[in-house]
Amino acid sequence: MMARLTQAQWRSLIEEQSTSEQTAVAFCAERGIDYKHFSTRKKTIGDAIRRKPLCCDSDQTTRNQSIQLHSGVVQLRMPTSVSARGWLS
Repeated sequence: MMARLTQAQWRSLIEEQSTSEQTAVAFCAERGIDYKHFSTRKKTIGDAIRRKPLCCDSDQTTRNQSIQLHSGVVQLRMPTSVSARGWLS
C-alpha cells in the first residue's frame, strides 16, 4: 500500500509523468501507483492549475531584475529592460 501523498507530492508526480516519455499507465505501474487514483488526482489538480489566476512577481534576487509570470506550472521570466514597443507595432 502506498503512503498518503500531499497535494504538492501529487503535483510533483503529475509534472514528472507529463515530462517523461512514459504513458501514465506505465509511469504508475513502475512506481506502484494505482492508475485510476493517479488519473483522478491528475484531473483534479489539472483543473485547479487551469483555474489558478495569472500572477506576476518582481524578481529582486537577481542582479538584473526580471518579471516573472506564472500560470499554473507555466512560468515566463523576462528582464525588465524588455520594451513592449517593438512587440506592439
